[in-house]
Amino acid sequence: HYAADTRPGGCIIGCGDDPRVVAAGSAAGRDLVTYGTGEGLDVTGMHIRLDGSGSTFDARLAGREIRDLRVTLLGGHNVLNALAVVALAERLGIGEDVLRRALAAAGSVKRRMEKKGEVGGVSVYDDYGHHPTEIAATLGAARLLNEGRGHLVVVFQPHRYSRTKHLMGEFAGCFDAADHVVRQEGNQPLPFAVDHQHVVRAGLQHVSHLPERLPRHMHHLAT
Repeated sequence: HYAADTRPGGCIIGCGDDPRVVAAGSAAGRDLVTYGTGEGLDVTGMHIRLDGSGSTFDARLAGREIRDLRVTLLGGHNVLNALAVVALAERLGIGEDVLRRALAAAGSVKRRMEKKGEVGGVSVYDDYGHHPTEIAATLGAARLLNEGRGHLVVVFQPHRYSRTKHLMGEFAGCFDAADHVVRQEGNQPLPFAVDHQHVVRAGLQHVSHLPERLPRHMHHLAT
């Protein structure tokens, strides 16, 4: 529906790594500009180097390469977001120097891997990701940030019971990067029986359930 609302003469910039995006964009009857890490795309990310402070990558497009583009955002999902910007810049005729500066200056938005503080060597981040795909991407970035520093503890609060129910299978695997998962009751009480082991993969042994609000359980997390 959204793709079909693109004005005549406009274009759709979509992730070519996702066949559903390609199908929706192709069906809209507009120019489709694809980006991603696969072959045969309009903009392809290559030589991706992820580290604890950001990501560096090369982009191949229109018969040329732009090398060593840098974003100070964590995770492979932000490389894909940056590739979308590269595709947009190419479409609008924005020069490489401007593109480099824009990517390097891009900052995170509120509640997306937002650092809230650090106490006793423990860093606390807040992220609003509530869909399994978002959670997996965020935890992949957190694992990079946390590499060599200790355990990665995740406190997960289901946002809506309907999403939790319908995406239970996807939720079961999206916490694999965590060392310990704590499930807190959501804003809406779940109207169906969900054991906390159902929300995370059964093979993940370190799982806790907090039936009440978080602050009174901070001592539990600290240990």
